[in-house]
Formats: sequence, C-alpha cells, structure tokens
Amino acid sequence: MSKIIICGGGMIGLCAATMLARDGHNITVLEADAAGVPMTRAQAWQSWERPGVAQFRQPHNLFARFRMISDEELPELTDRLLRAGCVWVDYLDDYSLPPTITDKAPRPGDIALRFVTGRRPVP
Repeated sequence: MSKIIICGGGMIGLCAATMLARDGHNITVLEADAAGVPMTRAQAWQSWERPGVAQFRQPHNLFARFRMISDEELPELTDRLLRAGCVWVDYLDDYSLPPTITDKAPRPGDIALRFVTGRRPVP
C-alpha cells in the first residue's frame, strides 16, 4: 500500500490517519508540537504551552455531520472523547430553545443534531 504523511495531529489529521491505516496504508503523522502531553487535564489546562496553536483553549466542536461520519467510521471515537471530558450539546433541549418557540415536540431524527464539544487541552 501507499506511504502517506499527515501534517498535523489534530482531530482531522488523527482521524484521517486512523482510517487510512485501517485500509492498510503506512502512515506517518507529523506534529509541530514537540512537548509531551501532560498527565492530567488540570495540568494541560494550567501549564501546557502550545504557542503554535492559537485556538488552544477555545472550545472545539465536533458538529453533528462530523460526529455522524466518525460514529460510522470510528465508532469508538465519541465514547473516548466523552470519557476524556468532552460533553454532549443538544440545541433542541428545552433549555436551549428560545422561549418564543412553543412547539418543542421531538421530531424523528432530532438525535442526529447532537454533537460533542470540549476544550482542546484534553489529554
């Protein structure tokens, strides 16, 4: 099979590397950040310096379409993210909807709109 280099060890780079490796390709992931991952989330948040990642402490959302594809291609991903500290977001929950929306009855397929979010420094 092919030898493939993935530039960047973020969510998309790692997902692509995983799927390509499952197809039998020889994958190398290049990551600019030479620092090792801290042992705990608290250490990651408080002291992990990532000067090349401007959005490091901002929320990262794995929106519904990405989550649906990753649930199909990488079925363990969502559960692993949740165990690492990410949380579900469901904009159709009663608390999320504006008070002017009175028809809050569930519709078929609503669950597909849920997504996972978390802060980037989650080892």
